[in-house]
Amino acid sequence: MVRFREDRWDLGLRGLRVGGVEERGDDGRVVVAVPPFVLEPAEECLFSKGTPRAPGAAPLASGDALDVLQTLVGTEVLVSIAFPSGHLRLVFGDGRHIAAPGRHDPVSGPADWSLGFLGSPAGVLIRSVRGQVEVSTGPADAG
Repeated sequence: MVRFREDRWDLGLRGLRVGGVEERGDDGRVVVAVPPFVLEPAEECLFSKGTPRAPGAAPLASGDALDVLQTLVGTEVLVSIAFPSGHLRLVFGDGRHIAAPGRHDPVSGPADWSLGFLGSPAGVLIRSVRGQVEVSTGPADAG
């Protein structure tokens, strides 16, 4: 589960494997399922291998993000953290990364993303909207 630790949130995905990647909605949103969670990154997120800002790191475009992210299916999550600035960082067992810039990014500014429970629109755990991070309770705590 999501836990705040000193200056960041541990998203609780470590050791889980990517179960699927799919496109949702008419606007081409891409979601990454790491059961029992689902991550919805914005198209401004970076997908890379090695250092997220390494040469060759390029923003995911809605047209090809699905194909690129499909290669993550079955890969273990090693790191899943978010910072108060809205910066998101996922590191996978094969060395690849998904990173969302935070509000202090001088190049692109913040990218939106959310992490919630699979199949539960009310179960958003944490999200960043324009660099403002919101943490909410899951469905078991709602009521």
